[in-house]
Amino acid sequence: MQLERVIGLAKEVALFGAIVVAITIWQSRNLLGSGQMVSPVELPLLGGDGERKVPASGRRTLVYFFAPWCGVCKVSANNLTTVYRWLGGDNVDVTAVALDYQSKEEVQRFAEEYELRVPIVMGNESVRQAFRVDAYPTYYVMNGGGEVDHTSVGYSSLLGILFRVLI
Repeated sequence: MQLERVIGLAKEVALFGAIVVAITIWQSRNLLGSGQMVSPVELPLLGGDGERKVPASGRRTLVYFFAPWCGVCKVSANNLTTVYRWLGGDNVDVTAVALDYQSKEEVQRFAEEYELRVPIVMGNESVRQAFRVDAYPTYYVMNGGGEVDHTSVGYSSLLGILFRVLI
């Protein structure tokens, strides 16, 4: 009896895992592919003190696209902040791009409530389309030449983000 329960639980876990993988693959189907070039665009910083180039020229870049109403973004914001604290600055350019927002104040409240402590820029529809963002959060890791190295849609653990950025 005990073995049957363990086997039944293992089957349920495997099914759940397969469903998660299938959803992730489906959500990622339209993203830019590895090796594709991304033209840098200047976007206004949330605080209003200038603009920031996305992706950064000549540097490895992690771009995190989010929406302030996104539940998964709320859970993953801390992971992005940790990556920024550990790798940001001279090593990796980390930028969060707000999309599908109603106002700057809404984005600011999100950043404060979920302690998103990375440079945040205000994205727009043309940026969303250029990066083919259809779900949140969407991550892009690009090399210093502006080519896409890695993409991900949905929740990414701290280790998952670090793995993508460092390889």
